[in-house]
Amino acid sequence: MRILTLKNKETFTGLGYLALPLAGFSLFYIAPFFIMLNRSVTRGGTWIGFENYENVLRSEAFRLAAWNTFRFIGMGVPALMLLALCAALVLDTRARGKDGFRAAFVLPLVLPATAVIMVVRVFFDHGGVVNYVLSGMGRDTVNLLGSAHIFWVFWGIFIWKNAGFAIILMLGGLLQIPKDYHEAARMDGANAWQRLRKITLPLMAPTFIFVAILSVVGAFKSFREAFALGGSYPPDGAYMVQHFIQNNFDRLNFPRLSVASVLTFIVIFACVLVMFAWPEESELE
Repeated sequence: MRILTLKNKETFTGLGYLALPLAGFSLFYIAPFFIMLNRSVTRGGTWIGFENYENVLRSEAFRLAAWNTFRFIGMGVPALMLLALCAALVLDTRARGKDGFRAAFVLPLVLPATAVIMVVRVFFDHGGVVNYVLSGMGRDTVNLLGSAHIFWVFWGIFIWKNAGFAIILMLGGLLQIPKDYHEAARMDGANAWQRLRKITLPLMAPTFIFVAILSVVGAFKSFREAFALGGSYPPDGAYMVQHFIQNNFDRLNFPRLSVASVLTFIVIFACVLVMFAWPEESELE
């Protein structure tokens, strides 16, 4: 009886510590989510089914935003993971200068977004360093932040801002691989490429999945830089789903922004489910 009493006391103590965080999570996340779901299928408090969804999916602005967002994620996440893996492989060796190499990628983690935008404008604005160099070489200047080229500026900022954290995760995954596997393979005559393909990559599968999930979420969270550079209505090549949601929020068009938010949630949730369904670890041959 005394043991049960102690267990109950520990349970109630734990629930007491969780009460405030759970209340805040319910108030600021769960409740707004269900309010958003309700707004997406109603108009003026009247149930209209999926009419709002049909209107949004027929909208050229939303289709453009969805295409640009998918393109951004489809090009940004694989490039980020490849860069992070290559950098982690370098840092896992005894190469000279790796401390400075590590600092160059970790530095963006501590920089505020405003400082990053300021640096980007110094280099890529119409009167920035890049156009100054081009004009000095006698070539035509490029309006990088006022044309479709701004998409690649967004892409570069995303890679640079998120590479440091992805490298840390990749390096942690590499350190979890027992060194005995590589030593045994080396004694059997396997070269570096064979060890990478047969040992490192299969055992890094759980890390790849985790980094991919965080990278997809990070891509959707990179709206701060996109908005700071391109404003509410950037060039068509850089108009994202986040712009669509923000602009409808400014116009207080809650049904449209609710639909866009629900669709974004569905896409992210589906991506996460696919990644979790992926085999976590391949068998070593």
